[in-house]
Order: sequence, then structure tokens, then C-alpha cells
Amino acid sequence: MAENSMNWRAGAKQIERKSVQVIVSAFEAVPQDGSLLKLNSDGTADLSARVVCSAGTYARTLAEDLGKGLGVGAHLVELRRTRAGHFTINDAITLDGLAELAASGSG
Repeated sequence: MAENSMNWRAGAKQIERKSVQVIVSAFEAVPQDGSLLKLNSDGTADLSARVVCSAGTYARTLAEDLGKGLGVGAHLVELRRTRAGHFTINDAITLDGLAELAASGSG
């Protein structure tokens, strides 16, 4: 899968991202409260998904590309990284825990 799109995060300035080859090895819709879609009061719907992808994948672009493929608008509402390389969410510590480690000189 190649990603190439425009990024508007720098205010009104348009920034073009170069196309890169990425691998999405898993894309799984995750039911929330027994339903795949959460219908919102404004007529939109949210889909929770679990994605396993290669480094360099822009999750925001992946959401936009999914919407384009379905013929609807889409954007990323929330992102939670649960693994990066061999590090998992179980290896994570809080900022307070990091500060304690730094103050104690251990770690």
C-alpha cells in the first residue's frame, strides 16, 4: 500500500507528504458495546479498528484512505499505540514513574 496525501496540520499551510510503501498486515474492526459502528448524534459514525502495520505508516492517512475507498469521508478520532517494535503497552510506564526512576538514579 502506498500512502501519499496532503497534510493540513501546519495551520492553513499545505504540506505534501512523499509516497512511501507501507505494509498493513492486519486491519480488524473491533466491536464496541456489541456494535461495529457507534452512531453519533450529528449523523456520523465511529468505527474502532485494530491495525498492525509497518513503520512509517501514517494512521491518519490510513483512515482517510479507508474512507475514500468506501466512498465516504473519514478521519482519525483517536489513536492508541499498543506496540512499537518489540516494545508493548505492558512495557510502558507513566511520566510520574519515569520521573521517579530518574530521581532515584536507577533505570
